[in-house]
Amino acid sequence: MRGFLFPGSRSEMTETAPVLVLLVHFRTPTEAVRCLHSLAGQRAELPGLEAVVWDNCSGSELLAPLKQAREENGWQDWLTIEVSERNLGFGAGNNAVLRPRLEAGSLPEHIMLLNPDTEVQPGALAELLRFQQAHPDAAFVGPATCSRPPQVDGTAFRFPGLISHLVEGARWGLLDRLFARWRVSLPVQQEAHRADWVSGGAVMIQRRVFEQIGLFDESFFLYFEETDLSYRAAKQGLESWYNPKALVYHFAGAATGLGRAEGPSPRTPGYWFASRQHYYRKRYGVTLTWLADLAYVLLRGFWQLVARLTGRRRAGDAPHFLSDFAAWNLLGRRWEGPRGA
Repeated sequence: MRGFLFPGSRSEMTETAPVLVLLVHFRTPTEAVRCLHSLAGQRAELPGLEAVVWDNCSGSELLAPLKQAREENGWQDWLTIEVSERNLGFGAGNNAVLRPRLEAGSLPEHIMLLNPDTEVQPGALAELLRFQQAHPDAAFVGPATCSRPPQVDGTAFRFPGLISHLVEGARWGLLDRLFARWRVSLPVQQEAHRADWVSGGAVMIQRRVFEQIGLFDESFFLYFEETDLSYRAAKQGLESWYNPKALVYHFAGAATGLGRAEGPSPRTPGYWFASRQHYYRKRYGVTLTWLADLAYVLLRGFWQLVARLTGRRRAGDAPHFLSDFAAWNLLGRRWEGPRGA
């Protein structure tokens, strides 16, 4: 696992370049404090590092450990904690920090978006920064992430589309092989490579992305917002890259329960379906998205029937996923906002 790290040569440009690290936090104080400790360790190589925690109305009791850690460790000179009056979600939470700095001309050239349930490994941010400086076209660059050591997670992707959507619904090995080049997840590689998009849980973004295409679409509450941002950026010729020489541990699902390495999968929340639907409708329109969703339900339902009749084990779906998918995407069920999250 450590073999993925490649410190490289230190440079004056890297050492002095300012980097803004942005964490959108919601009710995960233990994980967030651990993440901040890992960021403090990055400052030996990146003394220009500044971090902002945007708290999405976690409540004073759950925010207190972050404030206490800031005071006890003397992080006041590089760490700011900003508190929202309501839960804005991921994209709008990031925008709340990015927008005033962008408008004031004080946003650094490099912005690192980081989930609070991550732990940045030594040299990772400096490696991402060096990579962007050496590859100016890399508007987005994501590190290798690991939630089940020593297994590296797949966090580099193709854009989701109608073909990948239907193939995923069918779950037929032959179709997977025939349409492999449309599969959303890219194979994990040990060399840097292009991708359509990389996970927003840990990604360094050049300021020019926000200058050229604007900020996150705040219609996404959580999930698909970085996919949409990268898609809009790609249409303007801005590239996304994956660099496995930087490593971040990701303790996935601390706030949402989704993607956890251990324990049963929770029921997929309404905001996931709402965000997914918004992404597809932006790309393909309402009618085509609805028809594709209908085909998905029929294909997935047929696969589940075959699995039941043949005794094959079904894996990978959250409880009641297919019925929930149909309710949200075909029958008009609507997500009413973060109180239902």
